Amino acid sequence: DCCEDYTGVCAVFGLGCEGSCGGYGSGCWCDSACTFNFDCCEDYTPLCSSTCSNNCGSFDVPGATCHCDSFCTLAGDCCDDYYVVCAIQVVGTCVGDFGTYCGSIGANFLCECDTYCTYFGDCCEDYTEVCYDVPEPPPASIGDTIDNPIIIEGLPFSDERDTKDYGDSIDPSGELCQLDITGGHDVIYQFQPSSDMSVRASVCNDEREFDTVLYVVECIGGSCDNSIDIDTLGVECNDDGEQPGCGGGSVLAVALKAGGTYLFVVDGKSDEETGLYKIEITSFQGDTPQTAIVVDSLPYSYEGNILDFTDQYTPPSECIESSSAADVFFTFTPSYDVTVDINTCGSKYDTAVVVMEYSNGVLQDDDVQCNDDAHRLGCDIASAVTIELKADTTYIIVIDGYEDGPDDITYGDFRIEISSVAGDTYEDPILISSLPFEVEGSTEGFTDDYSGKITADCVVNAKGKDVWYTYTPSSDETVVISLCGSEFDTILFVLKSDGEGGLSQSKVQCNNDADRDGCGKGSEISTELTGGVQYYIVVDGVNGEEGNYRLEITDLVGDDVKHPIIIESLPFLYEGSTYEYHDSFNTPNTCGFPTQGTKDVVFKYLSPIAQNVNISLCGSDVDTYLTILAPSGTLFGNNKAKLVDCNDDSEREGCGTSSELPEVGLKAYKSYFIVVDGKGEGSFRLSVETDLI
Repeated sequence: DCCEDYTGVCAVFGLGCEGSCGGYGSGCWCDSACTFNFDCCEDYTPLCSSTCSNNCGSFDVPGATCHCDSFCTLAGDCCDDYYVVCAIQVVGTCVGDFGTYCGSIGANFLCECDTYCTYFGDCCEDYTEVCYDVPEPPPASIGDTIDNPIIIEGLPFSDERDTKDYGDSIDPSGELCQLDITGGHDVIYQFQPSSDMSVRASVCNDEREFDTVLYVVECIGGSCDNSIDIDTLGVECNDDGEQPGCGGGSVLAVALKAGGTYLFVVDGKSDEETGLYKIEITSFQGDTPQTAIVVDSLPYSYEGNILDFTDQYTPPSECIESSSAADVFFTFTPSYDVTVDINTCGSKYDTAVVVMEYSNGVLQDDDVQCNDDAHRLGCDIASAVTIELKADTTYIIVIDGYEDGPDDITYGDFRIEISSVAGDTYEDPILISSLPFEVEGSTEGFTDDYSGKITADCVVNAKGKDVWYTYTPSSDETVVISLCGSEFDTILFVLKSDGEGGLSQSKVQCNNDADRDGCGKGSEISTELTGGVQYYIVVDGVNGEEGNYRLEITDLVGDDVKHPIIIESLPFLYEGSTYEYHDSFNTPNTCGFPTQGTKDVVFKYLSPIAQNVNISLCGSDVDTYLTILAPSGTLFGNNKAKLVDCNDDSEREGCGTSSELPEVGLKAYKSYFIVVDGKGEGSFRLSVETDLI
């Protein structure tokens, strides 16, 4: 309701705005509020409007459609000189008389105290201090990137996480995992082993919720950062564990070097494959020669699955045509020379076995023994090696296989058995359970375990490979142990156990050559054994000879009156030798010939009727004595038997030095002993014939 001349007469009363835009002029106002209060200086419009000079923070610029407050940057209607004039004039404060102005314009309207000011650069100088405590940027999740991995301090190790909380940092191509992994969320672990070791990493467990991929990367030089080439440095990768119960989980085994830096990465096959998982990492033995499984003693057996191991050894081509399959290492250091049988019979895939010496951390594979298929009954495509091992020498035994082929012959469970070959040592002899006993064998493949253990006189020549047998008679008996029929020059030993697991050096019996017809260079011993005592019988060779042998052990019937040769009926003919026998009877002096110290053979006959008999040794090869006695009810060895008759040399033409007793009268139902004796030892021929009375 102002009068028409108010503006011209009353409002313009100042002298001017020159140098005072945005403030009080010479008797008038030059800020934007003067247009509302009608107290602008007369030169306000030409001097102060359309510019931010002295108008910074003002919404209205007189006579203009532009603005000089911070909101003009959002609306896009800032005056032309806003950024030049106002942006460098932000010197206001967020603190006023009535407290802080956080969230609004500053106390002097020249700056802002809301969050937008950080975008437009017009925050009051104390905005950060007063209104906003700027936090440190949140760190990336541990395990989310290569340069910020989860550190594995030691093994065994386990960890549970959810890959939804992680990003996609690594995407190996098909070069490493033979499949293209893109978009899967991954979690990264880092491990630095202090020694060479093999480890098994697995996410095959109930906690897993998605189809995993697991891989291991080696950081060259110990440096792990986002620049490493995953496909080039990748060591091992596994998609599906290929083990019962693993499903879409992953498992792998990898050999690590001391001081190396390795990344273990749990990934998903795609962006959709995320969720909970549990990783377990453990060290294990048998994956390398350095971590070989130790065979402490024999016999030994071990069962496992070849999928738990890696390929660390390529056997010679003469052992296996082609192999990059996983292998398992065992180590054995025998304390004595021993021949062992190593076999994988019972394994579920096509195996191979390689045996070699191991010295100073190096495989001596220039001299190996190996086998692919054993061709044993029930062994199928499993393997077997029989090998002589030297005392105090370390050996590596490798179970290998084929890399190509159906799964049922390439992967699966394996079983190894290592045992000393029965008979190679006295600790593991071949058991003789009863007599008579007969066997044909060979000393080839056995070791010389005898020469250093026995002090018998003839052991000096026993340098061949030897085979050990053991026999424990249940009662006293006399036996003949013979190697007649063997194909090499043998030595035969008989010795006792000391009762404490060792050998007794007393009364060791030995023989080199039997020195009788038909025996050649075979050996033979007849000996009396005591019931309940363990005996060892050793087949050896002269001066290192070896070969096929024939061992026969029989009770020596006829060696004494306790074990006479029974004459069942007449006529009776027997051809034998006194060589194996002992001196068990001394002929009475009344016979007129000395027999003490000579070997004798005892026969027994029960006469069913009264009769005369002719007893003859004519045709024998040795100078014989012949005696017939009737037992008196006491032991024959006590010389209490009644002498019936005796003879040295027959008077019959053609009988020579052999003995003969014609027409000897026998009583019905009476037992008689016939003793063949002689001045020496050798073959004899005994005949007994009867004439009825």
